[in-house]
Order: sequence, then structure tokens, then C-alpha cells
Amino acid sequence: MAIKLTVLAVVLTVLVLYVHAQDADPQTEDTEVRCRRREEYLECGNRCTESKCKPNKDQICLTVCEPGCYCRKGTSRNDYGNCVPNYMCAYINYIG
Repeated sequence: MAIKLTVLAVVLTVLVLYVHAQDADPQTEDTEVRCRRREEYLECGNRCTESKCKPNKDQICLTVCEPGCYCRKGTSRNDYGNCVPNYMCAYINYIG
């Protein structure tokens, strides 16, 4: 009888831990990532290689894959951190 209770307790413990582990991750596939204007969400992007109005030519870039919001094609990140159309990079005070 004691063996049956021990086995039952172990099975219930494993079941509870399994169910708890399924709910541990707050990020679900239903979570929508909202990016700012002229940005798009990429599962694999790189801040270092992202187009910038004033690229840092001395910066050493590593090939790192990071999910996040990146400037869309035809835009570049300005000094204010906004993605602006490439032709607007010449206007230093343009916020975007």
C-alpha cells in the first residue's frame, strides 16, 4: 500500500511540475511585437549592420542574430534613434 501511495505521489508531482513549466513562459506566439514607424520586427537582425544616417566606420561588427525592431528597407536610423527615409539623412534636424 505504501508503494502505491509513493508512486501516486511521484506521478502527481511530475504532472504538476509539467503543467507549471508550460505556463512559465509569458511570451506566447499570440504576443504581437509593436515596432515604431518605419521599423519592422525581425527574428534575426543586427544593430551593428543596420543602415544608419551616420555610420561609424571604426565600429567592429560581430555577426550576432538578435530579434527586435529594425529599420525597413529604404530607411536609416538617425541621431534621434528614428528610422527616416534615406534621402532625409541630409537634414540633420529632421526628427522623423
